[in-house]
Amino acid sequence: MVKTTPSNLYRLIVFLVVFSFMVQPIQAQLSKKYDYSQHFYQSLRYGWFKPANYDSKKLYPLIVYLHGSRDTVSRDNQWYQKAIQKEHPAFVLTPKCEEGNQGWGNTWSKEHTIATTKTLKLIDSLVSVYPIDR
Repeated sequence: MVKTTPSNLYRLIVFLVVFSFMVQPIQAQLSKKYDYSQHFYQSLRYGWFKPANYDSKKLYPLIVYLHGSRDTVSRDNQWYQKAIQKEHPAFVLTPKCEEGNQGWGNTWSKEHTIATTKTLKLIDSLVSVYPIDR
């Protein structure tokens, strides 16, 4: 067990402050490098990537990246890379599953999990706004 002493508490606070300043430039860099942003939909956190200079009259595929667990919303993945987007332009959705004990679902349940239900509604919402191929 770790003792909570003033020096340990001070170190923790300093670490958190320094860490928060490190995360902001990384997210800003990701936003500058790609047309990527983070959002919330009915408390579901998700990442959203739009192809550069997409044509609103042309339909694009939607890639939905359902990760295992923890925060992969803001992680870089190959679909954001310019070389791939040049050959295969696509919208990319990276929702974060907040329900650790439910995940995205399983074959034992007939019902969708909360995260899956929100993600499906989010997809419907995005398809109604962006030129995404159904």
